[in-house]
Amino acid sequence: MDKGISHTGSAIGMEHAINRADAMAWVLSVCAPCLRLSQAKTLSELVEAAMRCPRISLPNIGRASGGGVASQIKRCWRFITNPRIEPSVVMSGVIRRWLKRRAKPLWISFDWTDIRGFQTLAAAVCVRGRAVPLCWATCDKGLWTGYRSRNAFEESLLLVLRNMIPSHVPVVILADRGFGRTEL
Repeated sequence: MDKGISHTGSAIGMEHAINRADAMAWVLSVCAPCLRLSQAKTLSELVEAAMRCPRISLPNIGRASGGGVASQIKRCWRFITNPRIEPSVVMSGVIRRWLKRRAKPLWISFDWTDIRGFQTLAAAVCVRGRAVPLCWATCDKGLWTGYRSRNAFEESLLLVLRNMIPSHVPVVILADRGFGRTEL
């Protein structure tokens, strides 16, 4: 078997194939403190199914989950639209695990992305040349519902990010000149 190719034939872009049982156990161990056990189990099963998808989408994750396709797609949808599951809370568990033995500053890129009629502001940690999203917020293009301005929207996401990262960890924010305000 080639390195970087899982036994299902999909490229996973890593030097070694990932053991799915280990990935599920890792997700459970990281998310169990911040989610109900049933929610952590569901998330670990969805992550495991996503690892088998050549292209990530709700229908593909549902198909890869096994069982009845329609019910698995509905299960994925119910999980991601559950208002009791806050992604920033779950990701703070991932960040704590990541930063357990880190002494170097954490480099985080912060930028807007246009996706069809929406704009997404994302904060992503830079790891080995890749950007791993930590938190994000999406709004209709040009409409920052619930916020006075685009600046207030950006500052609120920075506050969420600050609350996710332990205070002893030094952080470097990488942003373009559009964020060059004295308030930031």
